[in-house]
This record gives sequence, structure tokens and C-alpha cells, in this order.
Amino acid sequence: MAAPPPPYAEKGGPPPPPGDYPPQGQPAYPPPQQAYPPQYPPQQAPGVVVVQNIHYDRYPVQVNCPNCRQLVQSRVDYETGTGTWLIGCFICICAFCIDACKDAVHVCPSCAHILGRKNLI
Repeated sequence: MAAPPPPYAEKGGPPPPPGDYPPQGQPAYPPPQQAYPPQYPPQQAPGVVVVQNIHYDRYPVQVNCPNCRQLVQSRVDYETGTGTWLIGCFICICAFCIDACKDAVHVCPSCAHILGRKNLI
């Protein structure tokens, strides 16, 4: 069995002599540690996708084009749709000449990307 540890100093006993710490040959503080190496490649946040809730009507709207990413005012083109055919066949053939009887298609004026549409029916 090993020898018992040395007894502790009593409370109020004499303080340790100055110059006893640090022991001879040892530094007072540990040496500074080197910094961690940088991680490659640097971490980047994922891209943010902005979803716009645009109500397309018969009039141009200001919108960010998802194709060319520019803020544009849409160009409205009119196309013959189901509503035009129903009106033209049952009421009046003039419906094929009137824009109010056609579907409104919103197009980007910069890149000609279709942004949305308003169907008559």
C-alpha cells in the first residue's frame, strides 16, 4: 500500500514563502496554442428564393422577372382562349376581334418570358 498523502496546512498557518511559485525551470503560464486552420471552402448561406404573390389582371403590373431578375412592368398580350371560343360560337363572332373577350398574357419586355396570365373563364 502507498504512503498516506502529506498533511494539509492548518487554517491560519503561515503563507507559502514568496518566490516558491512557479517552481524553478517552469513558465508561469502555459505557452499560447496555435489557432485552428481555416476550413476550406468557406461555408456560405443557401440562396434565398423570393415568392411573389402577384394578381395578374388585364392591366400591366410591376414585377421582378424570375428569368432575367429585373424589375419590369409587364407587357400584356391577348390570346384567343376557351372563353373567346364560347362567346364567338354562341353569341357573336366579333369576340375574336375584341381584346376584352380574350385571355391576357403578361410577358417580360426584356426577355419575353411569360410571367402569368388572366384567363377569361
